[in-house]
Amino acid sequence: MESEETTESAPTESALKHASGLYARLLEYATSPPFGERTAANFRRVTTMTEQYDGGKLCGHHHAGRAQALATAQIVFDAPPLGMRLIDRYADWSADLTDRDRRLLDTWRTGGVHAVFEIVRRAGGGVRVRCLGDDLEYTLHVDPEAPLPRTDLRTGRFLAGQALPVGELWMLVGAVELYAQGERNAMLGLQAEFVRGAPALPFRNPAILERAHVALAAQHQEFLRLFGGQGVARVGSRLVEDLDQFWESSGIWETWWPSLPLERDLCDLREALDQGPPDGGTWFPVHHPVQGLRILGAGYGMLADLHGSTSPISPATVRQVAELLDTGDVPDFALRDLAEQHPVRAGEIYRAALGRPGFTWAQEGAAWLRDRTGDVPARPALVWMPGGARPAGSGKPDRAIAVPRPLVVTFPPVPTPSGTAPSGMTPAEH
Repeated sequence: MESEETTESAPTESALKHASGLYARLLEYATSPPFGERTAANFRRVTTMTEQYDGGKLCGHHHAGRAQALATAQIVFDAPPLGMRLIDRYADWSADLTDRDRRLLDTWRTGGVHAVFEIVRRAGGGVRVRCLGDDLEYTLHVDPEAPLPRTDLRTGRFLAGQALPVGELWMLVGAVELYAQGERNAMLGLQAEFVRGAPALPFRNPAILERAHVALAAQHQEFLRLFGGQGVARVGSRLVEDLDQFWESSGIWETWWPSLPLERDLCDLREALDQGPPDGGTWFPVHHPVQGLRILGAGYGMLADLHGSTSPISPATVRQVAELLDTGDVPDFALRDLAEQHPVRAGEIYRAALGRPGFTWAQEGAAWLRDRTGDVPARPALVWMPGGARPAGSGKPDRAIAVPRPLVVTFPPVPTPSGTAPSGMTPAEH
């Protein structure tokens, strides 16, 4: 066990210094052509959001510094609507990387943690923390180039920021904010927001993953009992009543929040009830022990009727099925459930829709589904809420929540090749 008296070894200092330099090169890559304009545009977007959400809490140069650090890190680590993340481009295409660089980048591509951390104790030159997002402990070290005094890292305080793995250690990078010891409830709320944006984080903890599987398996049985099976038609008003009963009976709200796809389904349902006829149309709820609950529309109803029919399949129906498969509106587990109930008919449907003479569901159905979307996702379709916290606001993923003013705000400088920031950005101030 580490103690406060532990001193940093030379290899640890060397590893952190190397990681810090590599991270700085990543930021420089994001502010260089041809990505500088994209980073500058994101900086302007984040600046507007910061002004809107922070109000008068932080002084002007902290606004600019935070926006710059966040905007650049987002460009590096977040996937754009189309294309690769910059960290992936840098790792795959940069010719001047050493083997050591590539190994470190490989861990950063999938292993970073953006979370709230509670400081448990000092650990040599770093701190031992518990992550509120996965309930695991980490040893964190501040980026050697970041102006965050070690004396500010006191036991009981909370750190909010991004940590990247460096061997067995973790390095805090980018925008780091420090909060007072008594703000646990607010920090749980903030972490709940982080988890909604990165729902895989809690499942780094095998115990949380196991509890999620148990919860969803029990929920699946309750779903089948209440709804009478998969895809049983419900008018909108009846469906809302049944869903309310389903949530109450499963007790899911105590620890978990629905996945974002389900939230969007429920929002669509509410809009249909508000804008459409009194019954809100017909819906088809389905449930999977891992992928969870989905509320499907008319496309699923058409496909279910087609599976249960013996009539010849018309060319117009073939086009409908092909379009439905292209949109992905019906999850693969629902396609599989229908096909396994009517395997011979499923073979006729997919032979026509896929244009594959000789296709039979019994021999080729499972392989076709694997080719279509890969293996069934291992991560449960639920969002774990740390400490029983609930997401705040309207249910939209881009909303802000009220958190206390940070005790310390530190934003490391964003390097650029010329020493000046790209258009629309200013050098960070401290």
